[in-house]
Amino acid sequence: MNGELVKKAREIEGMTQIELVEAVKPYEITQAAIARIEQNLLEPSEETAKAIAAALRFPIEYFYQQSFVDFPSGSTLFRCLKGLKSKDRSQIVQTASVGFQLYQTMATKLRLKSSGFPKISHQDIFSAPSILRNALGIEADKPVKQIIKKLENIGVVVVSIPLEIHEHDGFSVWIEDRPVIVLSRGKSGDRQRRTVVHEMMHLACHYSLAGNNLDEIEDEADILTNEFLLPAEVIKQEIISPVTLSDLADLKTRWGVSIQSLVERAYELEIITINQRKYLYKQISQKNWRTSEPRYIESEQPRAIQMMAERLYSQNGKVIYRKLAEDTKLPRRLVHSVLSAYKGYTGESETQSNVFNLQFHRSKKDIDEDFTENDNQDSKVVNFRF
Repeated sequence: MNGELVKKAREIEGMTQIELVEAVKPYEITQAAIARIEQNLLEPSEETAKAIAAALRFPIEYFYQQSFVDFPSGSTLFRCLKGLKSKDRSQIVQTASVGFQLYQTMATKLRLKSSGFPKISHQDIFSAPSILRNALGIEADKPVKQIIKKLENIGVVVVSIPLEIHEHDGFSVWIEDRPVIVLSRGKSGDRQRRTVVHEMMHLACHYSLAGNNLDEIEDEADILTNEFLLPAEVIKQEIISPVTLSDLADLKTRWGVSIQSLVERAYELEIITINQRKYLYKQISQKNWRTSEPRYIESEQPRAIQMMAERLYSQNGKVIYRKLAEDTKLPRRLVHSVLSAYKGYTGESETQSNVFNLQFHRSKKDIDEDFTENDNQDSKVVNFRF
C-alpha cells in the first residue's frame, strides 16, 4: 500500500489521523500505525488496507499505484495559503492535485501540445501587462473579458476545486512545462478575475523564486495586475473628477473589477487625493458595500478539462464519468465534485458558437480505444464548442 496516497486521500477528505483511526473501527489501529503507514514504514494487512480505503471512500486500487500526480514543493507560496490552517491548506493542495490528475490523464491520451504561455524576464517585468494582453489577444485599451477562456486557449490549466474557503482565492504553479492556476469556488466574478490575473502574473514573472522576498513579489504582482486590468492611459480618461460611487459602479460593469479596486486605481494614478479616497471608502462602508457591492458580476467557469472528458468519454452526447474515474482510480463522487464547476459538466451536447482549439500530435482515431473515426492524419486541430 502506497502510504503517500493514504495521506493524500486523508487530506482530500479533510480528516486528521485520529479521525481516520475512528473511522476504521471496529478494526483496531492506532494513530502511530497510521503515521507509519503514511511514511511507508508499515505495510498494513489486506483487511486493514480495505478498512482504510472504505473509511476514506477511495477504491482500494488507488492506494497501490506507484506513481501519482503531486504538486512541487513550494507551490503553495502564493495567495496567502500560508495564512490558512494546516488542515485547510493540505485539503486545498491535495484536492487541486486531483483536478490536475484528471487533466494530465486526459492530456496524455490526447497528446496535447505544450503551453504557449510566455515567461517574462526580470528586465522586461514592467512590460508584462502589455506582453500578456498581446499573447491573449486583448486590445490595449479594452476591458478584460473571459480571461479563463483565453488562458485555457494558450495551454494554461485552470483547476476549480470544490471548496469554498473564505480566506482562499487561488494559487499558481508550474508543473514541468505546464502553467496551472487553482481557484476555489464561491467568489464573485470581479474577485475571481483579479485572482486569475494576479496568479497569471506570478506564472509569467515569478517562475523562479530563488532569493526573492515573498512580500515584494506579491506587491509586484498587484502592480502588474492593476495595469493589466485597468491600463493607466485609458483609466485616466475614464475616471473623471469629481469621482462618485455611481460613476465607479458604471465603470465596474464596463471593466469587470470591483468598485474598491477602481478607488485604489484612481488614487494610485493621482486622479483623487487621499482625502477623496477616505471619503469614498466612508461612503462604501455606510452603504455596507465592503463585502457586498452592487452590480454583481458572475464568475467565469473553466471549460477545458470538461471538454477533454467530452472528447474521450462521451457516449450518445453524455460524458461517462465512471470511465474517467476508472482510468484515474479516483472515486466517482470526487470526479463529479471536481468537474461540477466546469462549463458543460452535465455532458449534454453543446450548441454555443464559441470554438476552443486544442492541437493534438496524433490522429483522432488513435486517441482512445472507445473512440473511432476515419481520420488518420498525423496531426489534427479539433474544434470544441463551449
